Amino acid sequence: MRTHLAQITLLTFAVAVLATTPALPQDAPSPEKILREVEAAYKALDTYKAEGTVVSDIEMNGRKTATETTFSILLKKPNLYLITWTANMGMPGMDQTGAVWSDGTQPYLSMGLGTAAGGKSYSKMQRDDMALASATGISDGAAFTVPSLFLAAFKNQPSLSSELKNAKLEADEKVGEEDCYVVSGATAASKKEVYWISKSKHLIVKCMRSLESPEGGRAMPELTDAQIAETIKTMGQEVTEASKKRVKEMMKSAAETAKTANLKGSSTETHTNVSSPELAAKDFQYAPPGATLRDSPFGFGAKEPQPPAPSAAGENPAAVGPAGYVLDRAAFAAQLAAARDDKERLVILAKRWNLVMLAVAFCDVVENMPFHSAMAQRRSGFLVTGGWSHRAAGDLRKPVVNPNGGAILVEGDCLADVKIANGPLVYIYGDLGATLEVTGQCEVIVGGSIREGAGIEGDGIVQTFVGGDVAGFIRNRGSSMSWVHGSVTGEIGTGNPSTRLHVMGDFSGTLYPVGEASLLYLDVRGFMPSAVIEKTAAARYTEFNASIGESDQPRGFYPAGGMRVGEGSWAIHRRRVAGEPKI
Repeated sequence: MRTHLAQITLLTFAVAVLATTPALPQDAPSPEKILREVEAAYKALDTYKAEGTVVSDIEMNGRKTATETTFSILLKKPNLYLITWTANMGMPGMDQTGAVWSDGTQPYLSMGLGTAAGGKSYSKMQRDDMALASATGISDGAAFTVPSLFLAAFKNQPSLSSELKNAKLEADEKVGEEDCYVVSGATAASKKEVYWISKSKHLIVKCMRSLESPEGGRAMPELTDAQIAETIKTMGQEVTEASKKRVKEMMKSAAETAKTANLKGSSTETHTNVSSPELAAKDFQYAPPGATLRDSPFGFGAKEPQPPAPSAAGENPAAVGPAGYVLDRAAFAAQLAAARDDKERLVILAKRWNLVMLAVAFCDVVENMPFHSAMAQRRSGFLVTGGWSHRAAGDLRKPVVNPNGGAILVEGDCLADVKIANGPLVYIYGDLGATLEVTGQCEVIVGGSIREGAGIEGDGIVQTFVGGDVAGFIRNRGSSMSWVHGSVTGEIGTGNPSTRLHVMGDFSGTLYPVGEASLLYLDVRGFMPSAVIEKTAAARYTEFNASIGESDQPRGFYPAGGMRVGEGSWAIHRRRVAGEPKI
C-alpha cells in the first residue's frame, strides 16, 4: 500500500490500453528485470533534472475535459527538491501555477491559490512526505512519479516492481530519440499503467495511467486519528472533534464519489531534457513570485496583511454585519430596483456575487470548510467535475433534471425546478424562486433570497449559504450546515445526524425535525421570539444548543432552573420588547 496521502491523490490517474501488440523479440528481458533496473538506475543517481508535460483526458459521468500541465524537476539526494508546474485548465486566464520545494532545511508548498487580499500564497509543511504527497494531485502526478523513486522521503514506498501487478512487456517503442522498453500492469489505484523506459539509461521517459479503477475497485485508505490530525494541521485548521469528524465525512463522501463517478480517461506524463548535473543547496531555494507566506497551503492564516477597507459602491464599511464580513444588501437592493433592464440587473448580480463569495469564504473558515469545493473553484477557477453540467446565462426558466450529478450555475434568478443527484456545486446569483432538490453531498450558494413557496429539499450532506432572506424553506434529511445572511420567516427542516444553522438577521419562522430529532446547533444574531425557541426545544432533539442575540426574555441561560433531559439549552444575550429598535 502507498502512503495514505499518496494513495488519495493517485486515485486521479491511469492508462489507455494499446489496441494491438506486435510480436516481442525472443531475447527480451522480463518486465520484472526491467523494473528492477529502473530502481537501480535512480538509486545510483545523486541528482536529477528534467522538464515535461502531463496531458490528462478525463471523462466523468459522460462529461469530458482536458488539461495540460507543464513542469520542471530538480532533485538531489537525500531530500532536496524543487518541482514547479503550470496547469492549463482549458479556460483563458485560468492557468494555475504551483511548486513544492526544500533546500534540506524546510519543506514548502505553493498550491497556486489566491488570497483574500489578492496575490498568491505559500506555506511551510511539517514533513517532506506530506509536502510531496500534497503536491501530487495538483501537479498531475509530476511530484510523485520520479521523486518517489529517487528521494529518501519515500523510503517506505513499495518498489515499482512490486507495485505493478501482472507486469507485461509490450512491443518496443521510440519516444523522441530514446529507444524504450514498454512495460504495463495494474496497480491498487489504476486498471492499467504503462511505462516507457529508456534502454540505454533505464530511466522512465513516459508513463500513462488509466483513470479506470482496477478490478475489485479502489480501496480508500483508512486514516488513523493521528493521520487525520496531521491532515487537519496541514490545512491550517485547529484539530478538534468537529474538524476530525468533518475530515471523516469528506473521506466517506470521496469514497462514495469514486464508486459512482464512472470515471474514464487517462493521464500521460512525459519527461524531456533529462540530465544529472552538479547541484548545491542554493539551487533549491525558492519563493513563488509575488506570493505571501501563510499558515496554510489553502491561502489563509495570520501572516497575510489585511486588505484595505472597502470603499466602492456596494462595499460600504457600515454594512459590516455581526459576522465581520461586508455584504451591503440595502445598497444592492437599491441598485437592482433601479436597473433599467435585465442586462443591467445581471451585471449588478455578478458584482454582488463577488461579495457573496467573500462571505462564503468567511463561513468556510468558521465552520471547518463546509464549502471546500466552492472555495477551490473560486480560487483556481477549476471544477473537479470538469465543468458546469448546466449553465444559465440569465434567469433559469426551464426545469433541469440531472440524475448523473454535475455542477449547476444560474447567473440570474432560478425560477424553474432543479433536481440533481450528487451535484458538488449549485450557484444561483439571484433569488431561488422554485424547488431545488439535491441528494448526496452538495454545496448550494444562493446570492439572493429564497422566496416564499420555494426552497431546498435535500437528502444527504448539504451545505447552504443564502445571501438574503429565507421566506420559503430549507429541508434536509441528512447532515447540514446553513448560513443565512438575512432573516428567516419561512421554515427550516433539520436532519440526522446533525444540523448547524446560523442566521445573521431575525428568526420568526419554524424550525422542526424532518425525521428523527437529532443534533441541532442554532446561532441567531438578531431577534427570535421565546415562543419560537421553546417550540423548537419541545421537539426533544438529542442535543439542542442555541445562542440568541435578542429575544423577549431577559438575558441569561434557559430553560429557567437548569436544563432537563430533552429540553436543550439556550442563551439570550439581550432583551428587546416589541417596537423597541434594534441596536
